[in-house]
Amino acid sequence: MAPEHQNRGIGTALVRAIEAHATSLGVEALYLYTWEARDFYMRLGWRVVEPFRQNGEPMALMSRQCGL
Repeated sequence: MAPEHQNRGIGTALVRAIEAHATSLGVEALYLYTWEARDFYMRLGWRVVEPFRQNGEPMALMSRQCGL
């Protein structure tokens, strides 16, 4: 994200909207993978399920239970 758009709550709002929509559909858990943004997602309640390497680069599978 461009620096001028950081720390304005946009990413948090987008993630929360996706979580709410998934909950409304009855989804029990969401998964994603990232490396650079793992701290951001952890602050939002996501947890690292498993670190791994993809194309030689570090990566982390993360999950979040819906409705929490």
